[in-house]
Amino acid sequence: MISRLRGTLGSVETVWVVSVCGVGFELQIPEKDRAVLKGTTGEVSFHTYLYVREDRLTLFGFRKPEDRELFVRLI
Repeated sequence: MISRLRGTLGSVETVWVVSVCGVGFELQIPEKDRAVLKGTTGEVSFHTYLYVREDRLTLFGFRKPEDRELFVRLI
């Protein structure tokens, strides 16, 4: 399980990418966090949840741990 990422925010257009030690992790981020992070440069930190399906792996990122916990309870 990938539970947290800390790195540099890369692309913020259609795909949100956090670069950690040269590896880019694609994240799905809630709209409220997108609005706050738009235009951010430098280091960012996300609490993450890796959603595993038989045909796909999706990494969700949240700025606050309580948002991540709510997401886990809802799914």
